[in-house]
Amino acid sequence: MRSFRAAFLALGLVLLAYLPAAADGTPTPAVPQEKVQAVARTLWSPILGGGRLDKCELKVCEQMRQDIARKLAAGESPEQIRQEFVALYGPQVLGEPPKRGINLLVWGLPAVGLIVGAVWLYFAMRRWREPEPEAVEILPEDEDLRMYLEQVEKDLEKLRE
Repeated sequence: MRSFRAAFLALGLVLLAYLPAAADGTPTPAVPQEKVQAVARTLWSPILGGGRLDKCELKVCEQMRQDIARKLAAGESPEQIRQEFVALYGPQVLGEPPKRGINLLVWGLPAVGLIVGAVWLYFAMRRWREPEPEAVEILPEDEDLRMYLEQVEKDLEKLRE
């Protein structure tokens, strides 16, 4: 009799432990999957830097998508859901830093870097440009050099034609 009670009590404890797990796996309310994916696409998984929530294959991400579906079914707007996720997991769940405070550097530094790089490239290319050749003055005693340069000029004019 005693063993029967112990077995019955153990079975009851197992069922009690199973009920919350079963309640967590309840089907989500009827919300179009496109709406859930649209919200999940704007959120990032907070687990291990996971990536976008709509592409994450972790069980936690699936539970988060189910939570989004439940909240949408309850009538919450996508912006309210995003704000709740930010409150729970921090601003990194948005996948981009907020556009205020010190985070403005993240948004502004690339543009400043491009402008500075373009200005530097402009001045560097002006310095790299070949200087125009200086005119060579031929002295009267360099007759051989004079004949050679005249021949070069004639050959160049033939090539230009």
